[in-house]
Amino acid sequence: MQKLIFLVFFSVTTCLKNNETEKSTFHAYAKETNESKTNRHFQNALIYHVMQNGESFEVWLYTNEEKGEILFVPNNDMIQAVISKPDGTYEVYGSDENGKKFFWTEKVNEVAENEQKTTALKPLNISRKINQRNIQQRDIHCLGFRLDDVKMEGSEMLFATTEIPINSYQLYGLCRLNGDAKLPIQIDYIHLFQKNQVITHAEDKHQKLELLNLGPNPYEFDTKWYVTSNK
Repeated sequence: MQKLIFLVFFSVTTCLKNNETEKSTFHAYAKETNESKTNRHFQNALIYHVMQNGESFEVWLYTNEEKGEILFVPNNDMIQAVISKPDGTYEVYGSDENGKKFFWTEKVNEVAENEQKTTALKPLNISRKINQRNIQQRDIHCLGFRLDDVKMEGSEMLFATTEIPINSYQLYGLCRLNGDAKLPIQIDYIHLFQKNQVITHAEDKHQKLELLNLGPNPYEFDTKWYVTSNK
């Protein structure tokens, strides 16, 4: 009889411990999953070299091709990141003079709109190749175009590629944001290029732009401590 009581007690105790372990494991997993939602991952980087009004600098744009997101990290103490989403939403993450972190969103509706045909951009029978052997990545092939714009004096020579799997309108839409969230270069080619055409080279009297490479360059940005702004 004592042996039977012991076996029943042992079975109940073991069952309770197993349940506690399962609950503990579930909560730990849930916490980890919740925190991971604030960590935004970007696997590759587009690196542009720019000459603008006598100044030379680089612009880095990080891509998450699976989610269709693009990250821009401004060289600015007040804005830490701008994340572009396929629907034309731009999440801007910044901080104030007291260090309080906040974010707001801006919308560029044209990013998600249908493409339009234009006669201002004329394809040319010339091409370029971006050699990426130095980073052990495949070369990028680019086609030439001439942009005739009535607002410009003369025309502009441009090159673009269809070998970078992003929505280029998300990239160009960064030029339409407000204040310091805006790209420091002018590449607003929405409704001129198609969405699969990413600018690689551009030159006018104000700036010269060249895509140096596209390759693995992981970047993580944690949005956890940012609160909604009233902007």
